[in-house]
Amino acid sequence: MRPLAAAVQAGTEMMARQEGRSRLREDAIRDSLHSVSAVTICRKDTDSCWNSPWFPDTLARPPPCTHPCPCFINPGADGYWLLLRNERAMTLRAIIDLLRLHFFFAWPVLFCSGYLLATSMYGNFSWPDLIRAALIGFLGFEAGFVLNDYIDRDYDRKDVESRLTGYWRVFGTRPLPAGLINRRQALMLFIALAAVTALLIFTLPTPHSLFVFVTMVYSYGIEVFYQVKKRNQRFPIAQLAGRTDFALFPVAGYLCIGNPDIPVLLYFLFFYPFALAHLGVNDLADFINDQARGMNSITVLYGKSGTAYWIAGFSAIHACTTLLFMSMLGWIARIGLLSGLGLLLVANIAILRDRSPDTGFGVLPLFHITMLVYAVSILLDAVVQQGPGFV
Repeated sequence: MRPLAAAVQAGTEMMARQEGRSRLREDAIRDSLHSVSAVTICRKDTDSCWNSPWFPDTLARPPPCTHPCPCFINPGADGYWLLLRNERAMTLRAIIDLLRLHFFFAWPVLFCSGYLLATSMYGNFSWPDLIRAALIGFLGFEAGFVLNDYIDRDYDRKDVESRLTGYWRVFGTRPLPAGLINRRQALMLFIALAAVTALLIFTLPTPHSLFVFVTMVYSYGIEVFYQVKKRNQRFPIAQLAGRTDFALFPVAGYLCIGNPDIPVLLYFLFFYPFALAHLGVNDLADFINDQARGMNSITVLYGKSGTAYWIAGFSAIHACTTLLFMSMLGWIARIGLLSGLGLLLVANIAILRDRSPDTGFGVLPLFHITMLVYAVSILLDAVVQQGPGFV
């Protein structure tokens, strides 16, 4: 008997014994991988699965896969699915989704906006330092994405609506809940990214290396707190504390060569309420999934109207702190910050008119574009202020 048939038969007999179900039908396999290392037979409506060994060398190269996760799927009788899943290694598509790589450019730009702002205050610009800062920002933020998914891996299986997953992940999958990457692989990837980031940080001069390293450790710690605390809370302490990590991200870029001072404090006060408003939009867009997961997000705690007021309130605070931050910036940054406030005004008007997840999802890109406009304008302004010294 071929290994596939033997595996299917073994799994089917086990289900028949334990569930009293009829024999699983072997339908045509629709979707596929180039190699398979295990057979998993599951009930669609439960978490019960039975695994059997599988050897891919007897299987001819299958047709291209059209399913979002790399597996064979065989719909069977009585509500069962047969999954022939590649469990040997992380796939490239899964890694891309885990790291949200289609947003790769945003994190170095945001981090380097802080670095270049510091160079406009202190001088000491150098291209090697800029490249190092960009790598710290990129690798450190990607490690945070992996940590986020690792902490929430069991809860993300409860998602019932995939639109936001498709926005954040180009192939539309959550690799950990889908089994495309196992938890050990994800943990090792986080450790590797964080370790390389730490090594780069410690090439910075003292005390700047300590400033940035402490910020990194705090940010990962508060991210874990945020993910765990929001599962059981009546007041949004998880959100208020947790978004300090995002607000500290460009601050860490500044501290690569700058010191804790008034300009970096103003940057933090400028960015923190924006991060909270952005979180409210994301929670509004993901309301259905947060309910299914049992997460006490802003929208679950306060409803759609409450979330709209949360977004509007923190946007208003952000506008006030923007005016303070602008006082120490040049004309390019001021134009960029005012343009970003205009985009936020449009987004807030849309949400206040229609306080629905659809509207939240629709205006979410405006918040991301605003963040990029802010970062690029601060970056360009710092370059112009330095003049020929930048080169």
